[in-house]
Amino acid sequence: MCVIAACEKRPMTKDEFQNCFDSNSHGCGFAWRENGLVRMEKGFMDLESAWNFYETIKNILPHVAHFRIRTAGDVCQQLTHPFIVSDCSPLILSYTGKNPVLFHNGVYWNWESEIP
Repeated sequence: MCVIAACEKRPMTKDEFQNCFDSNSHGCGFAWRENGLVRMEKGFMDLESAWNFYETIKNILPHVAHFRIRTAGDVCQQLTHPFIVSDCSPLILSYTGKNPVLFHNGVYWNWESEIP
């Protein structure tokens, strides 16, 4: 299963980050709030680029990091987490806006049939 790190009081150490990525190496993504908006960056497919980006946001608390292990779908940047919560939930890699974002652990099938 994926690893979701909710960093509220402190950022992850480099060792913690590397352990998460090493055990779930199918990509990672991050989300945080900035200036009243939700920010998201995802699609980091190697440890070095993921850590380099994380160093730029790690002191913005709270933030969330997701380390993916494939359970469904391809191993690709677009299927890393988070996902924008919206009617169309576009598979974009960068987002700044008012919609919340979703990190999950597992698979949610047939979701289209459950939308009112």
